[in-house]
Amino acid sequence: MDLLTTAKLLEQRQINLVSLRENIDTTTATGRCFLSMMGAIHQMERELRAERAAAGRSSAKARGKTGGRPKTAPKNWKMPESYMKTLIKQPPKFVKLLE
Repeated sequence: MDLLTTAKLLEQRQINLVSLRENIDTTTATGRCFLSMMGAIHQMERELRAERAAAGRSSAKARGKTGGRPKTAPKNWKMPESYMKTLIKQPPKFVKLLE
């Protein structure tokens, strides 16, 4: 739910927003105007952030970069034999060998 819808719902229930720190009072025309402007600025920031993210993804794609998780090893990939021997001789502490 957005800011203006919430403010309107509260107003219908005769609940007024008063912020002492920011000096916003929705019972006055100035307070309602300020609340509307803050909502518009917030919406603009959200849209700009989405546009920048899309532009960044597009730029990365043009450079051949892809996002997301790193790819796992291919299915035909085999662990080097020397590494396997090391693992068998000295397994990591979290591995329990089944016999």
